[in-house]
Amino acid sequence: MRKSIYYSYREVLFIVNQIIQRLMKYAIVDIETTGKTQRITEIAIVRYKDNQKLDEYVQLINPEQRLPYFITQLTGITDDMLLDAPTFKEVAQEIFERLNGYVFVAHHVNFDLPIVTKHLAACGITFKPKKMCTVRLSRQLIPGKQSYSLGKLCKDLGINIHGRHRALGDALATGRIWELFYDNPNFQEVFEKALKPTKGVNALPANLPLKDFEKLPETPGVYYFLNKKMEILYIGKAINLKKRVLTHFRSKSKSKITMCRETAHLDFVESGTELLALIMENLAIKKHWPRYNRASKNFSPRLGITSFKNRKGITQLGFNQLRLISQPIAEFHSEGECIKFLTELCMDYNLCPKYCQLVGASARCEDYYLHIPCDYCQEEIDEVEYNKRVQTAIESTHSDLKTEIIELAGRNVEESSFVWIEKGLFRGYGFLPKEESVQTLEDLEKFLVTEKSNPEIQGMLNRFLTDKYNTFTFPTMHQAN
Repeated sequence: MRKSIYYSYREVLFIVNQIIQRLMKYAIVDIETTGKTQRITEIAIVRYKDNQKLDEYVQLINPEQRLPYFITQLTGITDDMLLDAPTFKEVAQEIFERLNGYVFVAHHVNFDLPIVTKHLAACGITFKPKKMCTVRLSRQLIPGKQSYSLGKLCKDLGINIHGRHRALGDALATGRIWELFYDNPNFQEVFEKALKPTKGVNALPANLPLKDFEKLPETPGVYYFLNKKMEILYIGKAINLKKRVLTHFRSKSKSKITMCRETAHLDFVESGTELLALIMENLAIKKHWPRYNRASKNFSPRLGITSFKNRKGITQLGFNQLRLISQPIAEFHSEGECIKFLTELCMDYNLCPKYCQLVGASARCEDYYLHIPCDYCQEEIDEVEYNKRVQTAIESTHSDLKTEIIELAGRNVEESSFVWIEKGLFRGYGFLPKEESVQTLEDLEKFLVTEKSNPEIQGMLNRFLTDKYNTFTFPTMHQAN
């Protein structure tokens, strides 16, 4: 007589999960990019089945732009190395075939996956894999670490990285982490939770069709909440449209709950970058003034640069609240921007930091920058000559205004975007197809969306330009280092 064997529900579930886990395949992915424009320069894919490595793949990618200096310093990848490499479009199908059907695994997966997805989408390939992040796995399986960066985590686990900040070296190191975690007794439980789909769809407003939410991309842009009459209720900007919209639906604030109950439709416009999202949001709000945008942030400048003569007759520069200055030399939002502006004037015109509100009166000016005292402190020039130098510095802030173009990433890899600043004032923005040859302002103007400047946008641009972004000025058109 055959003996019957009975299993509890939990035992059956455990066995099924074990089988599913054993059948799943994983692709460990790492990419190197151009930095702010986020164009792929190298991709590595190391594929696993169960806990066994199947194969590895690495490919340099021509991003069709020059690499920033700091990227070359970080990765060792040079423009010459990428000159004869294929473009992403030329290898997109091969990359998709290597990834399709595999769980997409990466260290900081929410960085790598959106970039790969965006590149594939630009080539007409839809890619929506299951994903897993080894950073999140690390936090759950080995909690308490001070840092979960790839370098420090590998050092703690005794894993050698051969080729740090190169795609294959980092992917192989992530693969070793994956192998170690796979044998962890808690791996199965953590693994199952990580693969569960987002529960955010349960938070959608009752009147909002699921398809409206699903069509939102995970890219930068501007989003619109509309009611049943297609009236705009709210306009916002996001680096990740889908994720940002979802936070509204999860909000517990009374006004957000009321707004979401009225929301019956969603719309969006992709921007390619956060700066353009900020600008486009500002312009859209000023055009429509939606009911729930009444408390929009005020980006108007609050600090100003001023000049005055001290008791010694020396012209000093400094900053103060804008409301206390009658004729500001320049306007800024933060003390950091003011300090940067004054520091650049000091260095360009050999002014004294003590008389530019950069160090205290008792400090030595050589302690601030370059470790060299200014000409005045060395008694090489007198007060009259120093004051003339300060006046020249002040005049330069007004006479040096040029037509400047900020070059940014596009909405896909086939285009770039730009912001046009004419004589210090915002004129508009546009999107430029990569196949277009632009040599003059007239060429670029065909793609310009002309808009009216306002203090908020000027403030955004002032803050943006304090960082090192790619810009070029006319008549010579080039991309600055």
